[in-house]
Amino acid sequence: MNASTTILLAKTNLLRLVDEQFDEVLISKKVFKEAVDDVRQLGFDDVIITEKEIKEGRIKVREVGDRDIVRKLMQDFAMREGEAETLVLAIESRADLVATDDHQCMKAGMTLDLPLTQAIALVVALFEAGKITKEKVLEAIERLKEYGWYADWIIENARNRIR
Repeated sequence: MNASTTILLAKTNLLRLVDEQFDEVLISKKVFKEAVDDVRQLGFDDVIITEKEIKEGRIKVREVGDRDIVRKLMQDFAMREGEAETLVLAIESRADLVATDDHQCMKAGMTLDLPLTQAIALVVALFEAGKITKEKVLEAIERLKEYGWYADWIIENARNRIR
């Protein structure tokens, strides 16, 4: 999971529930820095939620092994380090799914033939699996609309899947 998805799921108050759906949730050290360390002093709720998930072991912070691939992805796809580390970590750990809401990361992930998802898809999947109510999923979609960079058609598509 990269920083944007981690932050967005925390802002919906569904990060824990999403984490519980997977055997293992990994973030890189750079993603930890972006989602927690760099913004801790601002006191955002999403930082507190994310840090708690890490402390309680539902999210594991891992070091990326191949720094050369990280640099190559950053250069070739004009992406930031956290996103590049997310993809390399996914490759190195043979991840079943990569959660990212970053366009360049998704573009590179598709090129690498990695299975991708976004926060909004994870939230809708929780509803479809009966893990959250219609009210909660619609509230979460509104939060994602407010804080995310989703095109209007993505928001509308998510709402239509709830009806």
